[in-house]
Amino acid sequence: MKLTTLNALVAAVEEGSLRGAARQVGISQPALTKMVRELELELGAALLQRTSRGVVPTPQGKVLYERAVKAQRELGLAVDEISQMGGRMVGQVRLYQDDQLVKEYGQNDRGNLHGRLREFSTGGRVQRDALYDNGVVVGIARTYHPNGQLQRGSVMNAAGNEIAAVEFTTQGLISDLVCGEKPLLTPLLDDSKACGFVGGPSTVEFFFEGGALRQRARFQAGRRIQLDTLRGDGKLLQQEESTATSRVERTFSPTGTKRREMLWSLSGSTAQREKEQEFNPAGKLFRERRWKAGELASETLYYPNGQLRRKAEYASGPARVLQVSEYYDSGVLSAESTFANTTRYALTPVGTHRKFDAAGKLRSETVYDERGKIVRDRTFDEGGQALRDDPGPEDARRSILLK
Repeated sequence: MKLTTLNALVAAVEEGSLRGAARQVGISQPALTKMVRELELELGAALLQRTSRGVVPTPQGKVLYERAVKAQRELGLAVDEISQMGGRMVGQVRLYQDDQLVKEYGQNDRGNLHGRLREFSTGGRVQRDALYDNGVVVGIARTYHPNGQLQRGSVMNAAGNEIAAVEFTTQGLISDLVCGEKPLLTPLLDDSKACGFVGGPSTVEFFFEGGALRQRARFQAGRRIQLDTLRGDGKLLQQEESTATSRVERTFSPTGTKRREMLWSLSGSTAQREKEQEFNPAGKLFRERRWKAGELASETLYYPNGQLRRKAEYASGPARVLQVSEYYDSGVLSAESTFANTTRYALTPVGTHRKFDAAGKLRSETVYDERGKIVRDRTFDEGGQALRDDPGPEDARRSILLK
């Protein structure tokens, strides 16, 4: 009779299901079933009885279970005594409340958690199960719903950092998944398939508590390449697509029309905005902004008919200068201007500013110095003749009015 087979039986009785017992022991369900079967053959008696709710011990199984639990405790005490004989102050700590075990864990001579830690609910079900190495969680850590269903399983590296995780609803449906660089979540989940390590890209659905579909994700070689977030009626709300160097985020209206799209460039863990587009309720582009090296480089607005309305660009150079061109909905240029001190709330007009009529003819022209003061201001008639020519307040001459 092997200790591992006894542990399998104890887990099956405590969990009330072979599936839950397999998760607790850390092996697959077929492997645990085989271990229990070997134990039954060795003793020549049935130890577990299957019911509609799971498994329960037979009278013979109950006797062996009680003895096995005592054996586990005695072996734990023996390990503690041997460790103390070797000069190491280590031991198994058990905490009780109202005569019921609520927590048990191992402790090393440094006072750090070492070995297995388990926390229990008032009903005796396991709420948390994890392994520690000198105060750091290693291997697979598990938390459980009050009904005993696995809530979350995470894989930690030697430094105690989480490198893969899966979450479930109380019905056992997947609610979230973080894949590692290789399959790590077995026996909690077959992540070789779920994370797209075999058979090409995978599709995994995430659910709300209650069973409604929440998200749909695609993975390839452990990397999430697409995530669709759905509304309550199943229609697309948001979409995210990723490659090794970029990420695109989209938002949709209740009718399914794309309203916003963001493009990010990726470098390691750093993300920088590259482009943002906004769309009207009809799905037509009405605003676009672009960034360069993390700074806004341009902003373009469009009329509902798709015609260019306004384009603002930041000129390259040590000083950020904003150049703006505006248009009529016919496509004819209506105004052009330049601004400095763009980091301030109030822009400073500089250079020559012009305004045009709907036929594209120049109707006014204003020149500003580097401080934003008017140097010259002119207006024109439809024929291009000057109606007014003001040399500016710093010129001693009078304003010249031409008719």
